[in-house]
Amino acid sequence: MKVIVAMIVWCLLLTSCSGSKQNFSAADVAGYYNGVDEYSAWTFMLDESGIGYESAYYPNKDLTIMAPFSWTLNGNSLTLNFEMDEIMITGDTETDAAEAIVKSMLSGYAEPRICTIKKDKNGTVFVDGEGLYPMYCRDNSLSE
Repeated sequence: MKVIVAMIVWCLLLTSCSGSKQNFSAADVAGYYNGVDEYSAWTFMLDESGIGYESAYYPNKDLTIMAPFSWTLNGNSLTLNFEMDEIMITGDTETDAAEAIVKSMLSGYAEPRICTIKKDKNGTVFVDGEGLYPMYCRDNSLSE
């Protein structure tokens, strides 16, 4: 019997130390995020209620696209479901370049998006698009 209990404890310890997914709650991830690297003109907002938005600003085209979504969190996997009929586009949409940007962005909102929530050693929370979508860093200065 002791051997069985020892094996169960060993398995639980091994599972807990094996780098399994971090479990985040809505309160852990809610907040305002800034885009990272080539997405620096983008912002991202997660509200604890399960709604949010992504906003992309193209200053050289005077174009802003704001896409609202609902979101769910499972462990550290964040799923976004965009509200296509509520996407707002403002600015100059008449040029060919702006039309191409809008068309490309809208196609990216047609399907649910799955991202990974990560926390660095300093406690900063990131939304990682896994190379397919923008990466965001939570702006902790807004909560101070």
